[in-house]
Amino acid sequence: MLRSANWAIKILAVGFLALLAYLPFHALLSTWAISNFGYELVFKSSKELLLLGVLFPISVYVALKEPAVLKALWNRTINKLIFAYVALNGLLALVLTNNAKSEIAGLVFNLRFFALFMLAQILIMKLPNKQFKELSLRFIFWAGVVVVGFGALQVLVLPNDFLRHFGYGAAIIPPYFTIDNNEGYIRILSTLRGPNILGAYLVLWLPFLLLVTRRMWPVAVKYRIWAGLIWAASLVTLFGTRSRSAWLGACIALGICVALVANTKYRKQLIYVFAAVLAGLAVAFALTWNTNFVQTTLWHRDPTESNSINSDDQRGNSLKTSLSALWRQPFGQGVGSTNIASTYGSSPATVENYYLQVALELGFIGILLFMAIVVMVGVRLWKQRSDDIATALFASLIGVSVIGALLPVWGDETLSMLWWGMAGLCVFGATKKSRRKSDAINN
Repeated sequence: MLRSANWAIKILAVGFLALLAYLPFHALLSTWAISNFGYELVFKSSKELLLLGVLFPISVYVALKEPAVLKALWNRTINKLIFAYVALNGLLALVLTNNAKSEIAGLVFNLRFFALFMLAQILIMKLPNKQFKELSLRFIFWAGVVVVGFGALQVLVLPNDFLRHFGYGAAIIPPYFTIDNNEGYIRILSTLRGPNILGAYLVLWLPFLLLVTRRMWPVAVKYRIWAGLIWAASLVTLFGTRSRSAWLGACIALGICVALVANTKYRKQLIYVFAAVLAGLAVAFALTWNTNFVQTTLWHRDPTESNSINSDDQRGNSLKTSLSALWRQPFGQGVGSTNIASTYGSSPATVENYYLQVALELGFIGILLFMAIVVMVGVRLWKQRSDDIATALFASLIGVSVIGALLPVWGDETLSMLWWGMAGLCVFGATKKSRRKSDAINN
């Protein structure tokens, strides 16, 4: 597949696949490296150094050297919106100045997944479309198997603080989390940075696991056994995150994915099964409503403790404060002024909503641009739904978009870069209306 490609495309392809394999383990490996060698900024930003320092400049070189590639990128409306979004970030970074480190971090966090999206488009133009997508899927699949396998071990076997052996601790990343400091309700993080981040990653992983299971199920009994084990590990890991937003997002993503890939004649039966499951869950919650498990896990209110810490109250206060700030500054308060990027400055601000985060930093213009990009990508994936990889991405996009209203979900590099990287490979494939060779470039 790569033998006939030139040196630039080979580097881009290898680097892209390396990122897909590395991203799910970045938190684990970087934490271990920082705890042993120091150089925190270098190890934390290793993925950005590869993407923005090596791969993206080569992508620009390829686009400038081949006018057909540059023209194809520019002719796509989605990319024009992304260019406008990049320009807005740069403009506001100059006009609404914040702490320099926060601004740099904010620019990187806001734009890194769009850089990978562009890179993926170039790769899919220059390499055999289906072969490279399938190879990329394999990298995501096997990395996911390791993540959920380790996650299941954390839930079932390993001691809560096992990750201390890899350098985890209060100074970098805690080895485990809890619900409102209640040690009776442990939250795992597997190889990622936190339980909510792990849960959001699983919203992408589970639709991919479904399509792989669907492909391999008829092949041999041994694959069915392995599929059952991986599904069990995945669901145990999802439960272990105790992330309510991830549970909701996973149900939505899997429901949409099943509805889209199921044979038409079985869809009515699936609706009945889904309704029965929902009814069963409703009855179960009604019968156990006042138990410690339901009150603590779902509502974060332990009836046996007078716990002063409540994440829902904190989220509500953050939402009120953020909306008030947006009302006062409708054109934004500057790049890097919220969430992780803001911690590099003197005024950290937490916003438990990604759309509100974008609006606060870039104003109403910024959030309208971002939402337009997401909607257009979703529409393109819907048009490509005859491709099961595009179907999985579409389903996960809906699930992740719901989570985005509760958490700054696209701010996490693992989910955002994996999702947008794969979307770049899928979003401009041939449609039923247009399969001519000329559309391979100018779609």
